[in-house]
Amino acid sequence: MRRAALGLLWLVISGALLTGAAGPGTDAWKGATELGPDGTPARRFIPVELWTGEAWDGRRDLVMRKVSLSHKPAIPWNHPLIAVEGPFPWEKDPGVQLFRRSRISSRTGPVVQLFRINEAKDGLGRVLDERGGKVRGRDEASKFPLGWWRRGEARAYNDSQQTRITIEELDYTFLGAAHSLRFRWTVKHEDTSYVFSPGKGLVALYHHSR
Repeated sequence: MRRAALGLLWLVISGALLTGAAGPGTDAWKGATELGPDGTPARRFIPVELWTGEAWDGRRDLVMRKVSLSHKPAIPWNHPLIAVEGPFPWEKDPGVQLFRRSRISSRTGPVVQLFRINEAKDGLGRVLDERGGKVRGRDEASKFPLGWWRRGEARAYNDSQQTRITIEELDYTFLGAAHSLRFRWTVKHEDTSYVFSPGKGLVALYHHSR
């Protein structure tokens, strides 16, 4: 009962915080979406800044600009704080830039993940995942969509985990935050929907049973 009450309180607080999340640059986010004949979102340019939570100037490029910030997703209410920083050169290939994302898991302790823009320039994928004292290299094609995507579009990738990304909500309002994005990320052993909002980064995730 107490956990449910705390969860509700956090949602209320998060909603209040997210209402003004877009802040300066709202026009940039609005201009990134093209409407169809019926007036609904049809195609959208998704920048790196939607993932990091940084402000975006509206430029149609995929650049890993300097960032060092932290934020807490609203759903689930007990999700740990996420820190994002970078970019910095990859030791394995100095020509590749990486972002570092970290959090403290209640189950496995510190979790550190390294992300890069994939070769297709249509997503951010992990090259390393460290948790529970184990370090795993990754050849992940994408964990977050980048560039131009259409409403309802799905893309499958030929990586070891058989990644598939499907756009569920191309441009909508989530907890008061306009121009949020919801997509479904499916791999061999996981099926999760993620919501990202301008000025916040990851704000919600929903696990689907398989």
